[in-house]
Amino acid sequence: MALTDDVFALVENEGRTLTIKKNTFGTYSPATSSGTVTASSVTAKGFLLDYHSRERDGERIKAGDRKAVIRAKNLSSAPVIGDLISDGSVEGQIVDIRRIEQQGSAITYICQLRY
Repeated sequence: MALTDDVFALVENEGRTLTIKKNTFGTYSPATSSGTVTASSVTAKGFLLDYHSRERDGERIKAGDRKAVIRAKNLSSAPVIGDLISDGSVEGQIVDIRRIEQQGSAITYICQLRY
């Protein structure tokens, strides 16, 4: 079984629907000192994990941070730093992203969330 198949099977069996909220900043007006922000959201299949205590260093990975493992297949746009990911009523902000690839294509994203 290929890595892609393993990731898809894991997400399909253990995953749930997550919401990725994105803010897109539009034109800034110096005259009014303001700009426009467009909010949008996409759903993704994935799951949340806690960091192991050995991974938390208190600076890069802090207590309370979690990982979101998100399947890239059928995702309309890739997550970016600053996006929010929610699992029901719990919402965390993406502070770091690792893109896992196979043959040059993203198969999953591992996002570090801060609450």
